[in-house]
Parts: sequence; C-alpha cells; structure tokens
Amino acid sequence: MCDSPETLKLRKNYRDALRTIKDKIINLGTNQIEPCDVQNAGICQQSLSLEDDRKRPYFFVPFEKEYIPTDEIEYHIYDESNENHINWGDMNFGDLFDLDYNWTVSFTCPAPVDTGLPHMKCIMDTTDINGDDRLTQGELISIINIMVGRLKTKSLRPHVVAPVMVYSVMGPAHLRVLEAYYNGQHLVVRKTELYDMRDFNPALITLLTKWWLGYAVGETKTLTPPAP
Repeated sequence: MCDSPETLKLRKNYRDALRTIKDKIINLGTNQIEPCDVQNAGICQQSLSLEDDRKRPYFFVPFEKEYIPTDEIEYHIYDESNENHINWGDMNFGDLFDLDYNWTVSFTCPAPVDTGLPHMKCIMDTTDINGDDRLTQGELISIINIMVGRLKTKSLRPHVVAPVMVYSVMGPAHLRVLEAYYNGQHLVVRKTELYDMRDFNPALITLLTKWWLGYAVGETKTLTPPAP
C-alpha cells in the first residue's frame, strides 16, 4: 500500500499544491497576512482552543499522565540577545528561517507515538512584530515546508496528511498555538488566542506544557473527517 501509484501521486499532488500556496504567500512580500490574502492563497483559517472540547486539536492530544511542575521556578523573560537556536538537521524541511522578515524555527520534533507517524511539532519566533489576529509569513512557510518534507519522506509513504502543531512566539512577549493540515483542497490553519507570557501564569504554563508533551492521533492515511 505504501508504494501504491495512487498514494504516491496523491502525495505529489499535495506537495505541489502546498508549494503553490507558499509562492502566493511569499509574493505578498509582507510579514503579517491579511485575512483576504490568506483566503485567496488557498488557506482556511479557523479557531483553536486547548481547553474547549468543541475546538480542540484534531491530530494531537495533551499529556494525560500526572504532571507535577517544580515548586520553584525562575521565570525567564525572553532575551533576544541570547542564542537559543539549534541545528534541526536534514529532515527535508528546507529553510526554516528568513532573515529579511526576522523569523526562525528554533526547534522541531516528531510528536510522541508508538509507530512512525507524520505529525510534527515546532517552536518558532517572530519577536520583531507584535502579534495580532493575522497569520504571519513565517508561520505559514514553516508549516508548508514541514508538511512538504514529511510528504517526501519514504518511510511515511502510506500517509497523505502531515499535521503540524506550532508554538509561535511573537512580540512583545506573546505566544499562540497553531494546528495545521492539508485537506486535499485547502491548507487548514487553526489558531488559539494570543497568550500573554509577560507574567508568570502557572495554569497557562501547565496547559501549554501538557499539549507540547502530548501525543499524535487521527487518521492520516486517508482524507476523512475532521478534515473539512
């Protein structure tokens, strides 16, 4: 099944479609993308919640075992002068940074699973801009590059959906979580509210940590709901 001509053709078609969306975003030449331009590029923007069951992620679940945060924690304010980026290695993702628009992906990892699945998580920052309701160029290009890379990976050939979860850090000290997948017609990008990280909020830190440590779920070998 993994080498069936139909699956290979579908994966190639999806890669081509995602690259077309990427080109449209790049040609806009702006860091924050207006909703009308998002739609015209073939992207469906939806809301996401880490707490409301009606809007929870489709392809990821939170860490459900007991999580006990340390009693004493030094809460660091982001210092852009400190080097905090790592080499993510060759995972067919291409460039996950753009110096002209000051965004970079600082960390990528597969979601924990028992068997190989295409799901990926990443942390990125665009701290030179203040976040608002608009998606950013960096968020969209990172998502697309990761999806295309996963859809080119031979060991993942049975899969035609490559979900991505992004922890997107932006100014002044805010963060939002994105879940993205391609449904065969549109790139679906679901996003949470912007979380204000300037003050230490133990409940919020625990919530974000549990989702980051959580697992991959969902059907990725066929296009089935929930992929509207």
